[in-house]
Parts: sequence; C-alpha cells; structure tokens
Amino acid sequence: APPHVSAIFWTLIAFLVWWAVTDLTTQGTALQAVNEMYEKFEKGEEEGLETPKVVVDRHVSNVVSCFFVLTLYSMMVLKPGTLFPFPWNA
Repeated sequence: APPHVSAIFWTLIAFLVWWAVTDLTTQGTALQAVNEMYEKFEKGEEEGLETPKVVVDRHVSNVVSCFFVLTLYSMMVLKPGTLFPFPWNA
C-alpha cells in the first residue's frame, strides 16, 4: 500500500482511542451535570450558575477531535509520501 494509507490508518486508530477515552467515558457524567445545572436554573438558583467542568473538558476534547479529522482529510488529499516525501524520508 502507498505510504499515506498506513499513515491514515494509524491516525484513525489514534483518533478512535482519543474519542473512546475522552468522549465515551464522559457522556453520562456530562449529561447528568447539565441536567443538574438546568434543574438549578428552573428553581431560580441563577446565582453562581456556571458550565460544569466536565462539559468544558468535553469542549476541549471536541477541538482536539476536529484536528484529528482535519489531519485525516489533509492526508487523504495531500497523500504524503506520494506527491511529496515524508519529512523523515527527505
């Protein structure tokens, strides 16, 4: 297989691991935290109401996930090792 195929494969595996660790493990906790925040809002406890930390952490996780997707698409389009050599092979 061309060199870019294995690079795409390993990037996809890394993305899968990242997503499984950071997204799947926090879905339930984030949902519960948001529901609790909403209940406080509904009761009129708006003083000191802020976004739960787990939700903020998921936002960071989503930004990193976007970079994984961007990296995958760029490898598919630019085909490193095919159109131009890998940096470590130059």
